[in-house]
Amino acid sequence: MNQAVKYLFQFVAIFGITFWSLMVSTATPFLHANDFEFPTLDSPIVDSPIVDSPVVIINTPPKDTLHFPIDDRANDKITDDKPTQFDLKDPNNIVTDIQYNPDSNDYSISEKIGKEYYRAPTSMTFDEFMKYQAKKDEEAYFKKRAKNIMQISKSGGIVPKVNLGNALFDRIFGGNTIEVKPQGNIDMFFGVNAQNIKNPTLVQSAQKYSIFDFDMNMNISLLAKVGDKMRMNFNYNSKATFDFENQMKLEYTGQDDNIIKKIEAGYISFPLQTSLIQGVQSLFGLHTQLQFGRLRINSVISQQKSKKESLSLKGGAQTQNFSVSCDNYEDFRHFLISQSFRNNYNKALKDYPIINSLNNINRIEVWVTNKNGSVENARDIVALQDLGEANPYNTTFAKSSPDVADNNSNTLYSQIIQTPGSRDIGTVVNAMQALGLKGRIDYEKTFARKLNPQEFTFNPQLGFISVNTQLQPDDVVGVAFEYTNTGRVYQVGEFAQSLPPDSTNPKVLFLKMLKSTSPDPTVPIWDLMMKNIYSLGASGVTNGGEKRYLPEGPQAGIPLLTLLNLDRLNNQNDPQPDGRFDYVEGFTINSQQGKIIFPVLEPFGEDLKGVLGGNIALEKKYLYKLLYDSTKNIAIQFPQFNRFLLKGTFKSANSSEIYLGGFNIPQGSVIVNAGGTKLTENVDYTIDYGIGKLKILNSGVLSSGIPINVSYENSATFGVQVQNFLGTRLDYFINDKFKIGGTMLRLSERPYFNKVTYGDDPIKNTVLGMDVNYQNDLPSLTKLIDKLPIISTTAPSMINTSAEVAKLIPGHSRFINEDGEGRIYIDDFEGTRSGYDLKFPVSRWYLASTP
Repeated sequence: MNQAVKYLFQFVAIFGITFWSLMVSTATPFLHANDFEFPTLDSPIVDSPIVDSPVVIINTPPKDTLHFPIDDRANDKITDDKPTQFDLKDPNNIVTDIQYNPDSNDYSISEKIGKEYYRAPTSMTFDEFMKYQAKKDEEAYFKKRAKNIMQISKSGGIVPKVNLGNALFDRIFGGNTIEVKPQGNIDMFFGVNAQNIKNPTLVQSAQKYSIFDFDMNMNISLLAKVGDKMRMNFNYNSKATFDFENQMKLEYTGQDDNIIKKIEAGYISFPLQTSLIQGVQSLFGLHTQLQFGRLRINSVISQQKSKKESLSLKGGAQTQNFSVSCDNYEDFRHFLISQSFRNNYNKALKDYPIINSLNNINRIEVWVTNKNGSVENARDIVALQDLGEANPYNTTFAKSSPDVADNNSNTLYSQIIQTPGSRDIGTVVNAMQALGLKGRIDYEKTFARKLNPQEFTFNPQLGFISVNTQLQPDDVVGVAFEYTNTGRVYQVGEFAQSLPPDSTNPKVLFLKMLKSTSPDPTVPIWDLMMKNIYSLGASGVTNGGEKRYLPEGPQAGIPLLTLLNLDRLNNQNDPQPDGRFDYVEGFTINSQQGKIIFPVLEPFGEDLKGVLGGNIALEKKYLYKLLYDSTKNIAIQFPQFNRFLLKGTFKSANSSEIYLGGFNIPQGSVIVNAGGTKLTENVDYTIDYGIGKLKILNSGVLSSGIPINVSYENSATFGVQVQNFLGTRLDYFINDKFKIGGTMLRLSERPYFNKVTYGDDPIKNTVLGMDVNYQNDLPSLTKLIDKLPIISTTAPSMINTSAEVAKLIPGHSRFINEDGEGRIYIDDFEGTRSGYDLKFPVSRWYLASTP
């Protein structure tokens, strides 16, 4: 379509120009003698205020008979302001003459063909002519700017090349030209925020409020060259997620016979070819390369913008260490669905992998407070704590029944459905209160959504659910489930299908409550939240573990894995402990989500009590009862009981693709070693630096089971401390085959305060190294091998020998010096405080104590 319009305009323009030229060249139809009246002796002379010559009187031309007429201008081309669709320009035989008349201070304008007037002369005042001239200058300026823009699109740069032509400039920068090519965009937002509050309690000046709202987004890049030696590359994006995404680098490259080989400033790198001392790829500072005869010097002074990280693989499986304290269980993620399932949990797992449970859940629905605005599978619910409990917390609804979960295990459900208004959204709260139920304890009324099967998992025999996402403290969780026990079918709660939604008269669903808006350890549903599941911080986990023992008591020397029923099987799943963690999917571990599951509900509390043989002193020392009968925030305030760690190693699933755990890995920073041999990039492995994915290409390395060590730099997670990096590399070439090198590196950290905590102490380490390399071809050895029978060489023989030695000199920053030694703090009690807002009541108070 655009191409057709373009051809149409070209055709009309060519046709118009041709037609106009024919009209002017012939001139007969327009300049015929009959069309003019020349003054004679008998004709009246019309005086003209502009010129002394008589005015030519032109008869009205005949009406244009063209189908698409082109109107001619009525005045001269200077004073005529009538817009035209096509500017066909005047032919060359029409001459416009402008003369200034000093007596009248105006300008006369005449247009002639040869010596004859083409149009009647006109005039302009001095002010009118100045306005006309200013308008023409403005049009010329914008035409020039438009022409420059066209040149930008063709040449790729805004500033054209500038040729200085100076010999000294050419000697320093290797050329006389300066070239700048900027690209990008700048967005500016400007507005005003104003408000007028008619509040009589405010003073008059505070009722009206106005402020400018200004914002700017910038995404630009600049490439500048000075001669052939100096180059500057600048990239800046104000919306960049990380600081390392904005790059700036100034580079000066010398010639082969110059002492200065290279000078770099900005984001630089300092690579090294040595194996004991590794270089750094992500730095910000100054880097110089100098050469004095056979000696080459590389030096850098900078700040390090990345953090060294490493991981180990064996057969393509990633091996990582983990250490989780016992108070770091996953809260508000895993719930037992009733007290009867909780009472049977330890007994059911006593002889795993055989599960001693007669229960089997057939179907289950999980409902959570709707905070994401979902409209599908969403409705009003009332979650009840005592629903389906044989021993209800509110004894008003108790009745004699076996310890099974069912709607008829107590009278709560039957009384609710018989209470008037209990199904209506507007009256259900009044109905609950009429039965003596208390909000947030006995029931919760909320608008909830039903989780799809991908958002949670459940164990049909043990009777617990695991929500995949972290719940908020004020979320409500309710369930409805159906299960079989000894051939009988039981149901707790109401399924959505049993009470279809009605848009005109919506009804309330009654569910079993697993979590309320304000969890309270004094009510029974607190025990339904499982506190025996810990996250390893990884997924796709395979087996691993370490031995640890209880140091005293009647069970001293027996591994904790055995005491906590985590080690009762060997590799063949025979009931014989082997000192290793029992890897039983779904019961002791969830490998997909990386969760460790204890086969007892209170592994560091009541379930550890029997191991201590009734010794009260040992129970006070080792039991962590606060972890189970108090909130997690309260329990962690008593670190003297936090004596246990989940510590060990785990492996990910075998794969040739390994994710390094970082993004935008600096190129060249990844070093892969297999059994002490350095692998080659793009030969043995490939790297996707953007998403941090390593792919092993050499299948022989994977199948051999040789440990693979990967070290890399992570620019996104470097520490908040300022890290200064200094380095110098000396290379002396005795000849083309023999080289001696020396390396000195120093990495120092500067803390923000002189009081630093344990583990954050600033380092000041120095590394010294020396290496020797010799490489030479051995053609005689190649000829000797070729003389052997059945052997034919395909590559020349060579000798490659290297030796390297390095030493680390540790140190610390002078900012933490005290009495000549570095000092760090386990805890700085001067900066510790706990605040309570007296405007809001707290649930529990405790006696204060000294640290």
